[in-house]
Amino acid sequence: MIHITPHGSFPIVRQLEDVSDTTTYYVSAVIRDSGTGNTLATVQLTDNGDQRFTYNYPVPADPSGNGRYIDITTIVYSDSGYTTRAGFADENETYLVKQDNVHLGGGGETVSYPEIRKIIKQELEKLDIPQPQKMEDLRPTLKSMEDKLRNEINTAVSGIEIPKQVQPNLDRVVSEIRTDLDTVINTIIIAIDNKEVTPVTDLTPVMEQVASLPVEEMVATSEQLNEISRTLKAMVESQEEMNTLRSAAEQFTSAISAKKLPEIKKENPYQIRARKLLGNPQMA
Repeated sequence: MIHITPHGSFPIVRQLEDVSDTTTYYVSAVIRDSGTGNTLATVQLTDNGDQRFTYNYPVPADPSGNGRYIDITTIVYSDSGYTTRAGFADENETYLVKQDNVHLGGGGETVSYPEIRKIIKQELEKLDIPQPQKMEDLRPTLKSMEDKLRNEINTAVSGIEIPKQVQPNLDRVVSEIRTDLDTVINTIIIAIDNKEVTPVTDLTPVMEQVASLPVEEMVATSEQLNEISRTLKAMVESQEEMNTLRSAAEQFTSAISAKKLPEIKKENPYQIRARKLLGNPQMA
């Protein structure tokens, strides 16, 4: 059993067997209280090369002074996330955490720290140390103050006079509104009665004049006007055609006058006879 001192620094070491293995591994250690099984810490060891991994662990205290057991389990992983085991078996070691006995010299008597604490306690009990005064119980005083304050508040509140709410008399208001409304209505009715009514316009003379119009003659006159309009339009178009023909004739006459007609040669009577005998009257 390895004995380690409380509050010291204890090196956790894991050495893999094959130092020639070039694979990168990752090692963690789980420290537990062997008595309770509670995990005290989980740490990651440092790779020092040659498949050697170490970590300096701060040793926990020994509260009882009689020693405590802890166990350390080292685990090898193949990934930096410490999730995949590398195929190596876990290694577990148990250690005793306890303070070494102190030799005070003299006859070689050994005194432990628990014994020293016991001696100090006994010596302190022998001293005449004044005990602290007992604290006065203030609860009755606080209760009295609370009751007094409550009474004063109740007295102040009860002295407040709240005016009695009076129901308003709306009958008078309604009556005045009705009177005003009646006055307005009567005024409107009187104004309507007094307004002079505009007489209806007499359209009889106009209707008589319209009825006396010679409608048939007006229709016939309208048709005659339309016929005259068509005739004038045709005359205008004929005049334009005549002007066009006149202009064309003048241009033709000018052209003929400007040219010299060829001279007609008078044929010899003998030539005419000879042509007829030959059967070619067109021959010159």
